[in-house]
Amino acid sequence: MLVDNKPKYRYASAGGLYPVQVYLFIKPERVAGLTGGTYYYHPLYHQFIRLAQAETLNETIHWPANRPAFLSSAFSLFLIAKMGAITPLYPGAARDFALLEAGLMTQLLETSALREGFGLCQIGTLDFERIREHFQLDDDHLLLYSLVGGLLPTISLSLPQQIQPVPISEPAWNGNPMQQARSTIDQIRFIEEIQGFLKERLPRYMLPARIQLLDALPLSSNGKVNRKALPEIELAQSINEEYVAPRTELEATIANILGEVLVMEKIGTHTNFFDLGANSLSLIRFHHQLQAMLQRTIPMVDIFRYTCIEALAQHLREEEVQTQLLSSQERVNKRTDTRRRRSQMHTETE
Repeated sequence: MLVDNKPKYRYASAGGLYPVQVYLFIKPERVAGLTGGTYYYHPLYHQFIRLAQAETLNETIHWPANRPAFLSSAFSLFLIAKMGAITPLYPGAARDFALLEAGLMTQLLETSALREGFGLCQIGTLDFERIREHFQLDDDHLLLYSLVGGLLPTISLSLPQQIQPVPISEPAWNGNPMQQARSTIDQIRFIEEIQGFLKERLPRYMLPARIQLLDALPLSSNGKVNRKALPEIELAQSINEEYVAPRTELEATIANILGEVLVMEKIGTHTNFFDLGANSLSLIRFHHQLQAMLQRTIPMVDIFRYTCIEALAQHLREEEVQTQLLSSQERVNKRTDTRRRRSQMHTETE
């Protein structure tokens, strides 16, 4: 949509700069109306501008676990930041703000894709340098996110017949504890069936953290849902039921910082950050505080990739060990080079 001859976006961008651009690779004969090749999406003209002729990308640019998704996809989508457009205004946080924008774009794309009948799968890491030349990029272009997509099989979002609603209030109990217990078990099974049904059809971030059954939705005088009259869902209680305490000093440090950011007393090491109510802004705050506490650089993308305390702590430990090994190898190489140069000098002197 254009407003005053400028594109109107459905998501925010730091400083209104919108540095994140959309590029695509279309597989030959997989997308109607588009020839295979690489494209740039122009937001002003709402058009795909072809950059290079069809060229089959080798699946080995992806990690083995991601190759089946790529092979079955019809297209690949790349969110790439033009860092020169945002760095002058935000020199210390340009990449973080670009990642935040790319995250908003990804969420909007995924929710819109479902309504249009196709699916998107986020790809964590790929060897983009091997295919960079096909996109006619400048030196200051930086890949942020990548997704693959294609048509979804036709599915029904209506409840299958085997999932039948159960009554919430049962006057026939008449104080009979056995009947009340049986009704409670039926309600629990019904909720589990609903959760399983949704997991098969929705991405993780759209899944409800908890489901609460009601006899009926409370309505206002004009017939709309009265949100203020809805009962409070005890989300914290459902999270605490699966609480696993930190086992290491690093896990405890991460839990304390995340607890301060999210204003929560205790956080289990297995609980997903987004299930706790975290969002992109709160995770950026968490990222900055964690870097300051640990006095080390942590890529922002790692916070979105390892979304529970245990996984993040394990990754940080492995990364630290790898860094120490590389440092040790560098010291060995320097000593070897020094001895070699001394040997050469001694030989030349003789």
